[in-house]
Amino acid sequence: MPIQEPRSQPGRQLTAKQAADRLGIKRETLYAYVSRGMLERIRVPGNRESYFDPVAVERLAAKKRGTGRAGSVEVVIGTALTSMQQHGVAYRGIDAALLAETRSFESVAEWLWGRDFPSGSSAPGWSASPAALEAGAAVQQVLPDASRPTDRIRATLAVIGPADALRFDVRPEAVIAAGRSAIAAMVDSLALRGPADARSLAIEERPARENPLACRLWPRLSAKAIPEQGAELLNAALVLAADHELAASTLAARIAASVRSDPYSILHAGFGVFAGPLHGGASGQVHRLLREVDRPANALPVISEHFRREKFMPGFGHLFYEREDPRAVALLAMLRRSNIAPARLETVEAVLEVLNERLPVFMNVDFALAAVAFCSEMCDGAPEAIFAVGRCAGWLAHAIEEFQERPVRFRPRAHYLGPPAQ
Repeated sequence: MPIQEPRSQPGRQLTAKQAADRLGIKRETLYAYVSRGMLERIRVPGNRESYFDPVAVERLAAKKRGTGRAGSVEVVIGTALTSMQQHGVAYRGIDAALLAETRSFESVAEWLWGRDFPSGSSAPGWSASPAALEAGAAVQQVLPDASRPTDRIRATLAVIGPADALRFDVRPEAVIAAGRSAIAAMVDSLALRGPADARSLAIEERPARENPLACRLWPRLSAKAIPEQGAELLNAALVLAADHELAASTLAARIAASVRSDPYSILHAGFGVFAGPLHGGASGQVHRLLREVDRPANALPVISEHFRREKFMPGFGHLFYEREDPRAVALLAMLRRSNIAPARLETVEAVLEVLNERLPVFMNVDFALAAVAFCSEMCDGAPEAIFAVGRCAGWLAHAIEEFQERPVRFRPRAHYLGPPAQ
């Protein structure tokens, strides 16, 4: 049963041009929809413009796309955070691919959280407290050596949340402060991998407030020294992973926020859904495939064997995009320009060539994240960790927005199909 949402709050309606663009139609067609009763026009006193409810427009767009599936539940909410188009994704009206090349992940997170872009190359306050770092480091010691980075990140989150006595303060300023500290603790609690070279050591020894998050995350995912443009590439991956409208994990985070959970519990809600192999776990599957291929000549036989075993290829196809995921296109273009690992990039290109010959679907962001991890010689589970760290910014942005809505607004009903009650 669809969840019925109230009309968007004043000031959040779409103009006629925006509504027509969202539906992929001309303004004349838009007004024809109004005359047929397919869409309601909103009049504002003293204003001759016509406005439209974004929730109603999105419902109509979904029907036009024909994306409904038998037994599925449609959830549509109004948001001012992220817009998705076939050609690209925008965060609060700014192209995410442009932000990935020009802004630090921290500053993009601040933008999603409703703050102006900070001056300078990064953003202040992105460091964890000594107590959080101590707790995060301690929990790492009791985890098995084979624990994946995302498991280690979640373990850190589990111990730093209860230690924050003010975690139940859900004012925007408090949520933002908690978010900065939590994300920094998740990254900085991870152990360094391998001996650090002079450049890596110089980066690591900088105070956290002067050290971009991407530079701190790289040596915790790869024993390879940070190459020129390596930090920029990893930063872009974090930015492009930050938000993607109402993905499954984001819906979980918003539901948690609707019942006024604290920021740490909201992140836990997102992580719980993110872990699934059809969501955040997909990039790890692609990464393992690329490592199995290893060199261009192996692409065809390895992919052939993969299809024999699995009958499914992760990293390709998307429920929304009809062709390539624009986030994947942007990230792969940066990887190609970076020249970080030409031989490994040849393997990535060989896999793409084999798959593009046969598959009627196109690469998505999971493939691009895996390609970055493979070319950077990152550990198993690295692309999932990149995706998760980046998406934490989006989960908290949606939580901040949800806190402004009426509480407990997500309450779908079930249609009971079991035996009659006795």
